[in-house]
Amino acid sequence: MTNPANRKKYILSIFALLAFIIGGFWFITRRDNVPEGKIRLEIQNGDGLGQVQLDIFNRMETKLHAEIRPGTDNIMEILVQNAGGHAADIIGNISEDNIMTFSDVGLLADLTPHTVGTLMSPDAFHPSVRDGITVNIPDPDGKMRRRQIAVPANVQHSFIIYNRALFEKKNIPPPHVDLTW
Repeated sequence: MTNPANRKKYILSIFALLAFIIGGFWFITRRDNVPEGKIRLEIQNGDGLGQVQLDIFNRMETKLHAEIRPGTDNIMEILVQNAGGHAADIIGNISEDNIMTFSDVGLLADLTPHTVGTLMSPDAFHPSVRDGITVNIPDPDGKMRRRQIAVPANVQHSFIIYNRALFEKKNIPPPHVDLTW
């Protein structure tokens, strides 16, 4: 096995086999800690959602019990898991680029009926956030409608704080309200 290309394929095959074995072992031996009467939600979150926050959620929530699934937020990993019928219920930390990919393959559910009138409704968020959590989806009659397919988390907006008196003293015009990066 002196050919570097063959060696690389061999090593990648070994890693893939190990990942498959470890993933299968986890799936078979995972603990069923779901309290009676609650529905399990598996969260795939490569960012490492804090266990403390998850414990608080599980104590407060009366119908759901969330658990973190080991893995990453790698788009290919998620697509392969979905194709194999083993996708997590919730995917954490999806970029806007990946939202369209996941939507195109039918991986994302229409959350609109579940969020209307709640604090998670698109109407509750700034338009810049709203555009990232909604997509046009055809209704059964073929008419395109804007539907919610994600819930925002860790949303940040940048802003500038400046000393107005100092700007005036130096005769510098203040930043314009429409300033962008």
